[in-house]
Amino acid sequence: MHAKPSQQGDYPGVVVINFGDFDDVPGLEIISDGVSTTTLGSIAIGRQGRFLLWGFTADPEGLTPVGRELFLSSVRYLFRKRASKTIPFACHTRHYLKFRCDSVLETIREKSPRAEDIRKAFEEILKPAARAEVQKLKPEEYGRWLEENFAYIVGDPSSASRHKEVYDVDADARALLTPNNKLESLKTWVGLLNGDEGARARRCLDRYVGDVEGGWAAWLEKNAARILFCDSAGFKFIEDPTRDEK
Repeated sequence: MHAKPSQQGDYPGVVVINFGDFDDVPGLEIISDGVSTTTLGSIAIGRQGRFLLWGFTADPEGLTPVGRELFLSSVRYLFRKRASKTIPFACHTRHYLKFRCDSVLETIREKSPRAEDIRKAFEEILKPAARAEVQKLKPEEYGRWLEENFAYIVGDPSSASRHKEVYDVDADARALLTPNNKLESLKTWVGLLNGDEGARARRCLDRYVGDVEGGWAAWLEKNAARILFCDSAGFKFIEDPTRDEK
C-alpha cells in the first residue's frame, strides 16, 4: 500500500483494533481486515453507514499504484452506499474490558514485571462498586469474575477516554438475572413494572431505553422486530437504522 512513509509515519493501516471499539454498530461493514502494528484482526478499510473508514496514513503521493486503485474503488463503492445509515459512537464495548482483563491474566502467566501495572490499569477503568468487588479477589480470579458478570456490564458514555472510569456491573440487571443486552430482558422488565420488582425493572428501562413515545410497552410492541442492543450507542436498546435498507 505504501511506497514511502507519510508525514505521520508509515503505519500498515488500522481503523479498529480487535477490542470491540465500535464493531457492534449497525451499518458497519468490514471491507478489508489486515495486520496492524498492534494486533491481528484489525479493520484496515471499513464502512460505517455512508462513511468510509480508511486506516492507512500515507499521503496520496505515497500510495502505490495498487493502493491508489484500491482507494478509488472504495470511494466508488461508498458512492452506492451514500444513503446508508448508522449511529453515533458513544462508548467502547464490554469486549474492551475483557481485553484488559485477559492482559492481566497473560502477564500473570508469563510472570511479567509489568503484571502489577497491568492489574492496576484494569481496576482503574472500573467504577468504584465493581472495583471493590474485584479488589477482594486474587488477580488470577479476575477472569472468573468477568465471566460471571459479563452479561451485566455497563459502560459510561460520558467517559470519552478508555483510560477513565468507564465500566460497572449493573446490580439491578444482575439481581433480576436479566442480561442487559438481550431483547428477552427488555420484555421481562416491561412485564415486571407493576410487580414486586417494579423499581428494579424501571431503573433498567430508564438506563437502557430512556424516554420513548407512547411508553415502554407500546414502543416494544411496535418495534420489537427492529430493536437491538448496542454497547457502542451508550449501552442502549435502539431501533436499528439499517433495518429497512436494501
